[in-house]
Amino acid sequence: MPLSLIPSPSLRWSSFPPHAPYPIPPSITRFAISVAPQKSLELLIAQAAPPSSQLPVLFLHGGFGGAFVWVEWMTFLQQHGYTCYAISLRGHGESWNPGFWRMTWLTGLADLAKDVRCAWDEVLRRENGRLPVLVGHSSGGGLAQYVLSEGLIRVEALVLCGAVPGFGAPGPTSLLFPTIPSSKDRAVAALDPDWESMLWPLGMMLPFVSFQRTLQNVAGAGKRGTHVCIMAGGDDKLVDVKVSEKLATLFRKALEGLKEEKKVDVYENPARDADERIINKSCASISHGVRLVILEEAPHHFQNDVHWDVGAKQLLAFIYQLP
Repeated sequence: MPLSLIPSPSLRWSSFPPHAPYPIPPSITRFAISVAPQKSLELLIAQAAPPSSQLPVLFLHGGFGGAFVWVEWMTFLQQHGYTCYAISLRGHGESWNPGFWRMTWLTGLADLAKDVRCAWDEVLRRENGRLPVLVGHSSGGGLAQYVLSEGLIRVEALVLCGAVPGFGAPGPTSLLFPTIPSSKDRAVAALDPDWESMLWPLGMMLPFVSFQRTLQNVAGAGKRGTHVCIMAGGDDKLVDVKVSEKLATLFRKALEGLKEEKKVDVYENPARDADERIINKSCASISHGVRLVILEEAPHHFQNDVHWDVGAKQLLAFIYQLP
């Protein structure tokens, strides 16, 4: 065939093809937080009906996730009178997408922290300044510690679920090359983004927070009740129970340090410290102002596991005891 008849390839940049947003339950609404022209962050809202005076809850997802991973827990808490919010960080869910190279190699902790701040601002606007309970999973739990340590936000209480610890990631391969556990709901896994920020986990390989500064931005720390809760899956292969136990220990030491420096007035309640709350196959122990919850046989994505309700009930128990 003559060369003149062979069609020449035509290469051009193209935008992401339009797609229909993933479905959400009728009880949850999707709101777009505008951050720049043609750029917005997805915020899922489960409004309690009727509106209540209970503390709001703000959820942060982990790597290869989105606001959608919290739908079951949001719906559960909503049914118990709590208004819940879940943010999709840039490049996740229905939030704006920076593109492969920018997202993978130019987006780090500080960038994602700005998204958390935007979500926090929106929650405070809707809640008339009332501070939320912050819940973070996996790398989102590490991000939660980071934004508090940096003083970017202030919350009433902190819940860390299978969280990357502020003293440094448990191992590079599990975070840089994550795999979806077989227990994770496949319908949820299908919504995961095609690529992820590599600077996010890299920024958490070494110690990246001050536990005392983190606690100083948890408004309830040291007051009546327990305001820090760490949840761990007994079968978590990415962040195992020993890592979560060490994280709880460091938070307890940090709280004691703040007490000695008279930066907080720790409310002493030996009876409460000795309390244990057993729900199905899980157990919560409380010591020195920090609650540690072990979900037996639960994997890393326990909020999307078949027994998601066990963790949801422990979360409700924790929030319920807040003053």
